[in-house]
Amino acid sequence: MYNKIYFKYGTMFSGKSLNLISTAKTYKFNGNNVFIIKAKQDSRDCGVIKSRMSNEELKCYIVDENIDDLSLIFKDKPNLDLDIILIDEVQFLTVKQIESLVKLSEIAPIICYGLKSSYTGDLFPSIAKLLSITEDIQEIKTTCRYCNKKATHNLLLRNGKPVHNGDMVNVEGSNVNEEYQQVCRYHFYNLDK
Repeated sequence: MYNKIYFKYGTMFSGKSLNLISTAKTYKFNGNNVFIIKAKQDSRDCGVIKSRMSNEELKCYIVDENIDDLSLIFKDKPNLDLDIILIDEVQFLTVKQIESLVKLSEIAPIICYGLKSSYTGDLFPSIAKLLSITEDIQEIKTTCRYCNKKATHNLLLRNGKPVHNGDMVNVEGSNVNEEYQQVCRYHFYNLDK
């Protein structure tokens, strides 16, 4: 039997990781078994889930991009009794890993947290696949850095100038001259004008 797959998305600085931490703590408080996964490609906080909005952190299982089938994580744990699987930074998983979530959902419900689109304005390939298999999509909302309208885009500034082209995956903090901001559609397309 398959359990539900959920996708909770938001822009950067919308509190996605804080939401994951809160969800994990609530499940644990109620005596449930929680398993947390994060892609190795997110190199900011190795081995833990952290939020910029809180000092809390949770240990997580780091999955390498070479593991296509995420259910293999549990092959040596046949009697594992999980109540929920949480995935942070889901946009960094591969398309094959996203496809494997259907099989993984036989073990427990899955809640995925991540960005819907990159600073280029394009959907991540993994997110396009996730949107095709998930049953429940929820937006974690925040406001634009400039006008307080709903933030819908992730803006990359390099040396203070908007960047809309380049490698879709660009981990925050990998370049000192770069800054990400959450912005509305208007400011995503018009900030440099």
